Amino acid sequence: MLRACSSLTAVQIGPAKDLFRRFRRLGVYDWKEVKKTAHSVTDHLMAIECTDTELLTTPLGWMRLQATLKQHNRQKQTFQSPLRISDALFFDLYTAGTAHRK
Repeated sequence: MLRACSSLTAVQIGPAKDLFRRFRRLGVYDWKEVKKTAHSVTDHLMAIECTDTELLTTPLGWMRLQATLKQHNRQKQTFQSPLRISDALFFDLYTAGTAHRK
């Protein structure tokens, strides 16, 4: 589900061990999870820094999300990494996600 909207403020790419050391204070992943993803302490990973996170009042389910992408001539996405989208697509996703439930 698409549950929140944030502003992307930075992207860091580097060795898994270095990124973990730098960002572990944030507590998002433990070393076991990072190592499983990287396979090696020297494999490069991506760390993204976000601010101003806003929880959506109406999270968008998988089918609704994919349907909205299709309306904007986009292929299915799994969202495993940052994805550049058009202003129009962002507007539609944000509007749907901030609509009040009845």
